[in-house]
Amino acid sequence: MKAGLFREDLYHYLHVVLMMLPPLRERREEISSLACCFLHLYNGRYGRSYPGFSKETEKVFLSYDWPGNVTELQNAVKQVVVLNDETQVVRAMVERPAGSVTAMPTAPRPPTPEPETGEATLRAVGRKAAREAERVVIQKVLDETRWNRRTAARRLQISYKALLYKIREYGLDR
Repeated sequence: MKAGLFREDLYHYLHVVLMMLPPLRERREEISSLACCFLHLYNGRYGRSYPGFSKETEKVFLSYDWPGNVTELQNAVKQVVVLNDETQVVRAMVERPAGSVTAMPTAPRPPTPEPETGEATLRAVGRKAAREAERVVIQKVLDETRWNRRTAARRLQISYKALLYKIREYGLDR
């Protein structure tokens, strides 16, 4: 705040209860249960049924330092569910050089351009899979509600306008 990088009024708005929580790497006993909770959450959200993590993945999750803490774990599980494959996520974690990710970036990173070699980055694959999963879920809910868009929007927990936008964006029709 003193450096003018954070608004004081926003600080006081957010500073209701101060909780000091050690980083996830210091609470390794919670990693498995958190991963299972996120797995259940994203299976439901994306209409998937990813069965669970392999022993190898569990070992990687437990040995990884999680510089992004719980949010990084949540994103890793989300990628596994959306891609329906844990090997890419685990490979990226194992191959990441130590210290290459900071827990609190000081400035937003610019988007990484897509490679022009035709190879897909994990980020691009994840985005594409997430969009496809979202399209499938929206189509399924619309079919189940006989295209009652208001009911579908409520079931999807999004606004009516957002649903109309997504229907147009994904080219969905009866």
